[in-house]
Amino acid sequence: MTIMTNMTMKELCSYVKAKQSENARKHRMNVTQGDYCSGLTIKEYNRVKTNAKKVGKKSRSHAHTKLWNYNSEGINLQK
Repeated sequence: MTIMTNMTMKELCSYVKAKQSENARKHRMNVTQGDYCSGLTIKEYNRVKTNAKKVGKKSRSHAHTKLWNYNSEGINLQK
């Protein structure tokens, strides 16, 4: 069915819905060989390891030494 300029709104809505389902079916056949996509199983989910945000060694050493020394000495504006 081709889109004609004299279609009613109901015909157009049914055409769009049919076209979307046809495109979804074509996509499923091409990408997943006809099966629906599913999420991870519990076993697969538990195997995935994600690292939490870590604090670097450099920032820790800066906070404990250089930053402390800078604040202890103060700012000397005269040279």
